[in-house]
Amino acid sequence: MKKNWKYAWGSAAFRVHFILTILFGILLAAFADHFFQFIQARPGHLIGDAVLDWIPPYDMSVYIFALLYVGVILAVGTAIINEPEVLLTGMQAYILLSLMRMATLYFIPLEPHPGLVLLEDPFVGYLIYKENIITKDLFFSGHVSAMFLLYLTATGRNLRIFLAADTVLVAICMLFQHAHYTVDIVAAPFFALLSCYLAGRRTITTQTAALRNEP
Repeated sequence: MKKNWKYAWGSAAFRVHFILTILFGILLAAFADHFFQFIQARPGHLIGDAVLDWIPPYDMSVYIFALLYVGVILAVGTAIINEPEVLLTGMQAYILLSLMRMATLYFIPLEPHPGLVLLEDPFVGYLIYKENIITKDLFFSGHVSAMFLLYLTATGRNLRIFLAADTVLVAICMLFQHAHYTVDIVAAPFFALLSCYLAGRRTITTQTAALRNEP
């Protein structure tokens, strides 16, 4: 762990990107609360969804967040211990993904499906969601896209297989929760792919700069 971080931190390009990414992530998190309150307050449009009309609604909150937290802990923990560059790329990809999601939420206002079962975090929800629960953050699914992003950025065959299965299970649970339209879930991996590709371009540039600076 120390050797990997020592090597990565020895690159000026890595240090600059890492610090700026942390700072931008903090600013984005501070802005996100106000943005989602705005999204929740404005009217949206209902859309037809034959899949949700066919699937009976169930509260899958415990399963969704259990799958999410296990995937995040394994993927991020592995990156922190062994792969600082993967960690940085993943953080930057997630920021890009969040910006894309804010853009789609702003330009595509939707109302939740009538069969919606409120998605509540049973583990730390009482610390985060004090009053208002957001239900209009629909297109596209943040949970599914985040899980797929973890799969894309992970290394190691076993971890990637686990995260792929984890992503599929989260997507299925979200359908039963009726927390997202089917199109929200289907579109999520494509946005994750795009954000990962853009962040990966930064990785190539940074690694090239590091090689040029090596004695």
